[in-house]
Amino acid sequence: MIAILSIMFGILIADQLINRFLIKKHIVEAPGLYAEYVNRFHEYAEKILFGVNLAIFILATTDFPHLRLLIFIGLIIIFGFRTLMECIFRKENKLYVLSFVTFVLSIIGSVVYGTYFY
Repeated sequence: MIAILSIMFGILIADQLINRFLIKKHIVEAPGLYAEYVNRFHEYAEKILFGVNLAIFILATTDFPHLRLLIFIGLIIIFGFRTLMECIFRKENKLYVLSFVTFVLSIIGSVVYGTYFY
């Protein structure tokens, strides 16, 4: 469990550093404080994916330790979906680049966890 939390903390720190660099260099404009959905399908699908991932996180940490890799796979699906929706519907503000960074970091985190701890 410590491995998952440390990898997620590393993803969070790396994501914040890369996103601040991209915003500072004016490659991407700064996002708003709240999540902006491109349409209702995006909003409902992301909330459902988040709820399913939260349930998997709770079950994997308490009862089913062999399913802990699904925590990272859920993150990959959430941020991949967000990147896809933002890329298709909002190309002009390039916010999909920030979601893509988190998507790639989640893939790297899942590979690290799967390689060393699974």
